[in-house]
Amino acid sequence: KGIGLTGFLGGLISSTALTMSFSKDSKENKTIINPYVFAVVVACTAMYFRVILEVFVLNRGMVTTVLRPMLSMAAVGAISAVVLWLWKDKNGTKNLKTYSVKSPLRLSPALKFGLLFAVVLLISKLGHVYFGQSGVYVVCLISGLVDMDAITVSMAKLGGGDTMSYSTAVTSITLASIFNTVFKGGVFVLFGSRKVALRLGVVFVLMMIAGGVSLLFV
Repeated sequence: KGIGLTGFLGGLISSTALTMSFSKDSKENKTIINPYVFAVVVACTAMYFRVILEVFVLNRGMVTTVLRPMLSMAAVGAISAVVLWLWKDKNGTKNLKTYSVKSPLRLSPALKFGLLFAVVLLISKLGHVYFGQSGVYVVCLISGLVDMDAITVSMAKLGGGDTMSYSTAVTSITLASIFNTVFKGGVFVLFGSRKVALRLGVVFVLMMIAGGVSLLFV
């Protein structure tokens, strides 16, 4: 239960940072599966609501447009979280008493996240300089790797203005969130437990399908 609560609170700040931290923990505690899957899914779901809140604060005229894709992916996440909560993992339950929670303030995960964040921001800036408005989707895909806030804030400020329509801005945010989901899945494949990565992959694919289909109505 504590891991799930951490997932929700982490999703309100950075679901990507939480994913990187939990991926390493899951590899060290291979008998625990569903709690980690649940935590990451909850964190991703919280992220979609965070995006809606940021758009609401910065550009209320764009809220109705961004609601459809964000709520579609959030709905998949919420339903999956309920299923995972009800799914009793016997092996994991037997080992929960021996699970040791590490400090969330460890330096190593923070440094790795900071390095990736810096690299992505640099690539995003170069993409914007060299490709301009035509490269906005590419920049969003790259930036969405580790940070949704920067893209959301930027698109919320530009959406509905002289240079960008609501549709383009919301599509950019949605594509960034889909690519961010791909990245988080990749993190678990590379650094986490394979069983956790497999179950996460199923949920993530459903989330991405929901987001992709929703773009047809933006």
